[in-house]
Amino acid sequence: MKNIFFTIAIAAILSLLDSCSSTQVYSDRAKGVDFSKFSTYAWLPVVDTSSGSLYYNDIVEQNLVDKVNNEMNARNYRLDVNNPELLILLHVNFEQEQEQIVSTYPLYNTYPYFFDGFSPLYIRPYHYPYYNTLGTVYATDVENIEYTTGTVVVDIIRNSDDKLIWRGWSKERINPNTPSRELEELVSKIFNEFPVKEQKEMSESSTLPDQMFK
Repeated sequence: MKNIFFTIAIAAILSLLDSCSSTQVYSDRAKGVDFSKFSTYAWLPVVDTSSGSLYYNDIVEQNLVDKVNNEMNARNYRLDVNNPELLILLHVNFEQEQEQIVSTYPLYNTYPYFFDGFSPLYIRPYHYPYYNTLGTVYATDVENIEYTTGTVVVDIIRNSDDKLIWRGWSKERINPNTPSRELEELVSKIFNEFPVKEQKEMSESSTLPDQMFK
């Protein structure tokens, strides 16, 4: 019974944490840089600071590269490895973290249907005769939950002077069953902070006033 209550408590707490947590995305840019003036980019080798991580492999890297390429193409940048104006450096890091979960569950409860003359079965001479005066007895368990967080950093470097002109980054708990999807979602949220918006968004916003007066 104890294990059932504890399992339910842990599941409820983790579900609550997932529903309440929101991914924080951060970015910074160099002042005075017009990002719309650039049109080409190329890649620098991906930097993985978690050497030997089970979550990082060629599949994850290729999926992340494809995702970034899609984000750049949506902003009218094209890949040009011979003469790029911008260079992209992707950092990926995994960390093992731990969270302490404290749960309280009812361990023992007196009989709610107790009445004068009632006697539960199997009363023994060594049983406490005033058991019906007890309230609900609670027990507390402390469980250390281990999980993995993934951090993705996207650096945009100006090739003409090797200057970092934009950085976006985010950190989130990683589902071990779907690491690629988790990290791709981080990339998408990071690029929401990019100075140049998707061309689709720009075209929709530019037609909004006309639509409003139709």
